This record gives sequence, structure tokens and C-alpha cells, in this order.
Amino acid sequence: MCTALKDINLPETLKTIDYYAFRNCTQLTSIDIPDSVTLINDWAFSHTALTEVEIPAGVTKIPARVFNLCEKLTSV
Repeated sequence: MCTALKDINLPETLKTIDYYAFRNCTQLTSIDIPDSVTLINDWAFSHTALTEVEIPAGVTKIPARVFNLCEKLTSV
């Protein structure tokens, strides 16, 4: 389980956030998703402490379970 990661700045070259990428990062409260990302897969941020997330306009797919168990999430 990922418990130390609190914030992330993803590289500008990233195109896809993979399945389970940050799942169970229970202290993760902040992520900067670059405009280059076009796909976010299932459970990518499942069970994190994210409170709000800004999705770039170029993202063409966001499955229903991307934010599964994100109980503190109030804004996407």
C-alpha cells in the first residue's frame, strides 16, 4: 500500500494513466494531470484522499470506477 505519497506532478509527456496507477495511495491529496493525458483507466485513483481533481479537456475516456472509494472527493 502506498501511504507516503501526498502530491504528484505527472510528466507533460504522459498520455495514459494506467489501471490502479495510484490505487490505495491513502494520503494522496493532490495531483496535477497534464494536458497531454487523453485516457484515465479504471481504478487509477481508487481509495485515495483526493478532494478535487481537474481533468484536462483532451481526456476522452473516464471510466466510472476511476475514483472508486474516494470519500473526500468533492469536485472533478
